[in-house]
Amino acid sequence: MNPMPLPKDALYIMDTLAAGGHRADVVGGCVRDFLMGKTPHDYDMTTDATPEEMKAVFSCDRVIETGIRHGTLTVLLHGVPYEITTYRVDGGYTDHRHPDGVSFTRDLTEDLARRDFTVNAIAYHPAFGYTDPFGGMRDLRASVLRAVGDPCRRFEEDALRILRALRFSATLDFTIEEETAAALRQKAPLLSAVSVERVDAEWKKWIEGKAALRVLRAFADVLPHFFPEIADSPAIETLTDAVTPSVRTWYLFTPFADAPARYDAAMRRLHADNHRREGGIAVLTHLHDDLTTDADLLTLLAEIGEVYAADLLTLRAACHIGEPGEGTRLAALLANHTPYRISDLAVGGKDLAAIGYRGEKIGQILNTLILRVRRGELENEKDALLAAARLL
Repeated sequence: MNPMPLPKDALYIMDTLAAGGHRADVVGGCVRDFLMGKTPHDYDMTTDATPEEMKAVFSCDRVIETGIRHGTLTVLLHGVPYEITTYRVDGGYTDHRHPDGVSFTRDLTEDLARRDFTVNAIAYHPAFGYTDPFGGMRDLRASVLRAVGDPCRRFEEDALRILRALRFSATLDFTIEEETAAALRQKAPLLSAVSVERVDAEWKKWIEGKAALRVLRAFADVLPHFFPEIADSPAIETLTDAVTPSVRTWYLFTPFADAPARYDAAMRRLHADNHRREGGIAVLTHLHDDLTTDADLLTLLAEIGEVYAADLLTLRAACHIGEPGEGTRLAALLANHTPYRISDLAVGGKDLAAIGYRGEKIGQILNTLILRVRRGELENEKDALLAAARLL
C-alpha cells in the first residue's frame, strides 16, 4: 500500500507528540479520501496523549480547547486547524447523538472501534503504516459501506449516522452492506433526535451526489422520518440523473398542487435561510408560467432574478414544461444585455422630474416604460423614453 503524503504541519504534530513519548495518527475521512485517489482537505488526528499531555507538549503553539470534555483539542498552525483527539471509548448515548461520557485509552484499536463505518476507521502513521482492524480498505475496494461492529448499536449511539450512511452511499456511490442497511431502516425513527440543521446539511449533500437517485429510491421508506413533505412524492420514481443536482429537491415538490406552500413549510421546519427558502418558493410559483415570448422571460427575470430564472428553466425542462430552447433564449437575452429592470432604463426618476412629474407618478411611469421596452414597443434610448413619458 502506498504511503500517504502528509502536510508538514501534520508531520510536525506527529513529531512533537513523539518527542513527548506519544503516538499520533491521521484518521477518518482524510485517510479514506487518499485511498480513493482524492486529495484530502482536512486532517483529523488521534493520539494516545491525554488532553493535559497534549497541552503540555504544545505549550509553545496555539491550542484551542475545542471539545476537551471528549478529548479533542485543536492546534492552529499557519492558520490551519488540526483537530487532535485522545484515543477514547465512548459511554452510553442517552440522547442518541452524543456520548454521556468518555474514557481515555492507550489502545488505537479501541478508539477505531467507536467509529461509524469501516471506511472511516482507518488510521495512518508514516512509521507504522495503516491500521485497519475492521477491513475498511477491503470495503473501499469493494465500494461497500459497512458499520463498525454491530450496526444497530452504531445507529442507536448516534442517529445522525443514519443520514451519514445515506449521504456517503450517494456521494461515493457505495452500496450499503445488507446488515447495515437493515439496521438503518430499523433505527430510522431515532432521526427525531437529530437537529433539523444537521438533517438539512446531510440532505443537501445526498441529493447532489452522483448516486443520489439510486439511494433515494432504495431508501424512500426512510424519508418519512426526516423529510415527510416529499415522502409520498411521485417524482421519486421519475427523477433521473439528467436532472441537474441543484434543482433535484425542487423537482421532488413539483407533483404537488400546493408545491410552493409545501416547500415553504419544509424549509421553515429545517430552518433554511430566507434566501434559499424564498428562491425555491419563487421557482415553484412560476413553474407553469407562460414564457412564450421574450417579454415573458424578461418579466420573469425582473421578478425572480437571473440565477433563479435559469434554475426555473432547468426545472421546467426536467419536468417537460414549456417549449424547448427556453434556456437558450434566456442566455441570449442576458448576453445581449437586454434591459428588464427599471434600473436598466436609459432614464430615471430625475429625468422624469425634470419634465414635470412628481411623487408616485414617477414610479408608475417607469413601470410602464420598462414593460413597453420588454415587449419591444420602445427602444431603450433616452429621447424615445422621454417622448413616450410625456404622453402618459
